[in-house]
Amino acid sequence: MQPPQAMPVYARPTLTPVAWQSSTPTLTPQRPPVFQPTPYGARPPGQWAPVPGQQAPFRAPGPYGAPPQWQRPQRSSSGLLVALVLAGGALAALLLFIVIDSMGRSNDIAADYQNEDYELPPVTSSPPDLVYPEDSNEAETYLRDNALYNVSMASPVRCEVQLDGTAKSDDQLEEHLQTFFGCLTRAWGPSLEAAGFTAYTPRITIFPSNSEVQTPCGASPAPNAFYCPKDQRIYLSQDIVSALPEESAAARSNFYLITAHEYGHAMQGRTGLITSSVMQQYDAETDEEALEVSRRVETQADCFAGTALNSLGQSLGVTDEDRADMLQSLYDIGDDQLRARAGVDPNEAGDHGRGENRQLWGSRGFDSLSLGTCNTFVAPSSEVK
Repeated sequence: MQPPQAMPVYARPTLTPVAWQSSTPTLTPQRPPVFQPTPYGARPPGQWAPVPGQQAPFRAPGPYGAPPQWQRPQRSSSGLLVALVLAGGALAALLLFIVIDSMGRSNDIAADYQNEDYELPPVTSSPPDLVYPEDSNEAETYLRDNALYNVSMASPVRCEVQLDGTAKSDDQLEEHLQTFFGCLTRAWGPSLEAAGFTAYTPRITIFPSNSEVQTPCGASPAPNAFYCPKDQRIYLSQDIVSALPEESAAARSNFYLITAHEYGHAMQGRTGLITSSVMQQYDAETDEEALEVSRRVETQADCFAGTALNSLGQSLGVTDEDRADMLQSLYDIGDDQLRARAGVDPNEAGDHGRGENRQLWGSRGFDSLSLGTCNTFVAPSSEVK
């Protein structure tokens, strides 16, 4: 569905950033606000209010089991080449068949990649409008029964970059991750369009550590990583990894996981999920209800990130260790884990989710290509705490 020209009951919401991590009292880094009515209870008639936002949690740290291995499709050896060897064929013939076999393998690998005929939408500063629900009933449908849940991602999908943990300047990282966004669009685009929505390639901005970035969603200090619905762009400072414990912060996969999560928010914007969640939070009767909606949004983005990285995993060079690192990072960025490291009550309700649940949904994404697996809006409350 396309956003209506005029909304009959609700005005379009004032949208604020959706961040990688949640705001927690006395915790640094601070995350930009997500979608919760602010202040709760102060709800001007005919208007939606934004909600301060946080990220969703992961599953408890181990043992969470050895993650399934990334299996590369096995290539069959050339039966003809084996026959030649056994028959003691001439060396020249053997070398010829080795060359032919090698060329055939290269072609097979290229042919194995999916979505190769998909034309990537260009990176643009003027993306299509967000999708808005007309009323609360349509918002409920977008959240619980979205057409996106009926499609799957292809695999394997090609990416022009591989996981790379070497230090980069902000400009170098921005160029690298913008290329990665092209890969994410190659994975996401056909599925998004099959569900009846419009794909786009978001622009990413890397802003300096220890600074502040000005966006249409407001000013945000580093360290941070967030999606701004007003311009549908993604912003990241490299010091965002300082929110993680030292061991997790060193993982080479962090920027790919973080930006795949934020890209997931961008896809929520393209499919009516973001705006519908804002309406549902606005309509919530209690703070707890509004926080739970926010956590469903965030854990869904964790799952979307896992599914996209599953699709691209072979080409990116994702290993078992990388997957384990990403699941650990998801756990470490949970509301309870952030609060515990800040020395405040870890049991206080957050808006991104506890570590065990963020890890749960990320793992579900890694294990599936079906976007219906990521329907957090029909999951029990216990899975989105």
